[in-house]
Amino acid sequence: MISKRLILLLFFMVWFPAVAWGIPDRTGRWDAGLDVEGFLADDSDIDDSFYVGGNVSYGLSDRFALGLETGWSEVSVNLSRTAGQATEDAGDVTFVPLLADLYYRAPPYQEQVIFYGVLGMGLMIMDTDPAAAFTGSGGDVDADTGFALKIGGGLDSFLDPEKTWMGNLSFSYVAVDEKVESKTTSGATVDDADLDYWMVGGGLKYLFD
Repeated sequence: MISKRLILLLFFMVWFPAVAWGIPDRTGRWDAGLDVEGFLADDSDIDDSFYVGGNVSYGLSDRFALGLETGWSEVSVNLSRTAGQATEDAGDVTFVPLLADLYYRAPPYQEQVIFYGVLGMGLMIMDTDPAAAFTGSGGDVDADTGFALKIGGGLDSFLDPEKTWMGNLSFSYVAVDEKVESKTTSGATVDDADLDYWMVGGGLKYLFD
């Protein structure tokens, strides 16, 4: 498996810019972006996957911005069907975050790159698709919608002289206050797995006038 550090290094090597232009003022301006990221589960019973997302933000000043983001990821989960039994494929869990973000944008680096930090919070909408073999004995797999907290950072780098398109690199950790659980027919919990995860990836942003 490729390490998290190697994935981050590769993205920086591909996206880091080589040409410099001046940085525009983003105060009072909207930007919108799309990104693809690696979904790296914190719990070994959750398989790694990928995440596709979108975001918008509005510049409150040259340092702070407010944003909204959402996306989609589906991961496979391994749980025990009965107490003391080894884990097996329990099915898939779908993640759909709905987060409000606060950004801090650092002063520009070499008049082209803006490093930033982000703190987000909101809902993590969950859905499960249990494996038929796992639930054949009458059990179930469940994951409820819960609260999510995100902390991360990244960089925006302008790609064109008009200063409208940006390449973006980002990394973050997302904590979710719910677990995915395997249950008996009576509803008793047999096994569970944490739903916290890391994300690292990149994308494109467009800065509107």
